[in-house]
Amino acid sequence: MKFRIYGEDLTNGEKIARTVVADTETQARTRAARVMKVASLVAVEEPDPPARPVEPAAIVPTKPRKPVPTYQGLNIMGSVLTVIGVVNVVAGIAILILSAMAVPASAAAGTPGVGAVAVVFGVSEAIQLIVGGLLLSALGSFCTAIRDIAINSFGR
Repeated sequence: MKFRIYGEDLTNGEKIARTVVADTETQARTRAARVMKVASLVAVEEPDPPARPVEPAAIVPTKPRKPVPTYQGLNIMGSVLTVIGVVNVVAGIAILILSAMAVPASAAAGTPGVGAVAVVFGVSEAIQLIVGGLLLSALGSFCTAIRDIAINSFGR
């Protein structure tokens, strides 16, 4: 049982109140006397325990939720965009390598100017493919993120 005890602190004489858990009033008074000069003691009412647990049949069913859509289209489109982006980046790197190989081949053939032109056009095409591939991969990740956001919005 809990007891609320009012009194004065033994060290500085300030008025204080404490709650003590004890079996009897005497035991509570004894425990409190260790730290304070007891003036009064009041039994604190404890709440009654619940009469019985709630049975599952007594629980009111809630309105059924709509099923969460899977947004499979966003998932597929995200994967497709990512694959196309990776293919573009690989193609851009391949064009860079091939245009770099054109310089010694054209020099060996006696036409070094053709190799230089091949490098200029090859680098410009490679840059377009690599940047486009990176943007497509980012769009694929964006599709996946939008799908996750949409699915998580149903949990609220």
